[in-house]
Amino acid sequence: IMEVFKITNMKNQTHGGMQWGKGIEWWVFGSGAAFCSPDLIHFYDHPLLAVLHNPLHVNYIPALLWRGEASGQIFSDRGMKWGCKRFCTLEQIPLPVVTENQRVAYGILCALAVYPETNWVAWAQSWLDGTDRSRLAAHVAAEAAADRTGEAASTGARAATRAASAAYAIPVYAIPAAALAAYAAQAAANVAMAMGREFRLLPYAEAALLVKEE
Repeated sequence: IMEVFKITNMKNQTHGGMQWGKGIEWWVFGSGAAFCSPDLIHFYDHPLLAVLHNPLHVNYIPALLWRGEASGQIFSDRGMKWGCKRFCTLEQIPLPVVTENQRVAYGILCALAVYPETNWVAWAQSWLDGTDRSRLAAHVAAEAAADRTGEAASTGARAATRAASAAYAIPVYAIPAAALAAYAAQAAANVAMAMGREFRLLPYAEAALLVKEE
């Protein structure tokens, strides 16, 4: 049994109207292990990652967070989300509070782990330390990384493009910025998996909370 976390809408429901609540348990019986299918019940391994990845997955706004138990065989989708065959929600808990800047910082920190291009790294560091968070600088960084998506390290460039695009979008388009930041994390996880590298998302999420707002 694994203690985990699940996002629901305000009616305590997930996809297809599946109803959750205190002590409610569901099983799925499909023989496969495909994510985003009836084969698995989805969850997250940490409350912070549940909040950061919500815009990319179910995108419940507003949302509720439940502590629960996953049992049986456990499956990981690059750490972005997890799945199991049997799940029980135990209690509702507070959602971690994450600002839009912290969401963008999360995407940037994940991309930095897999994309070493010098100019992009310089932009990323200037955004993280608050030196330059202008939309123009973010746009230039996103365009430069996008120009490299056809190269061998295309997924790393994709992570960098998404992260810089999130920084560009944040002043005007908060929800797309949040989704782009989560996409950056997913793209970085893809690169790490392709390289056979261990890639833990939580340290980047925790580091993002330390980034200055301005």
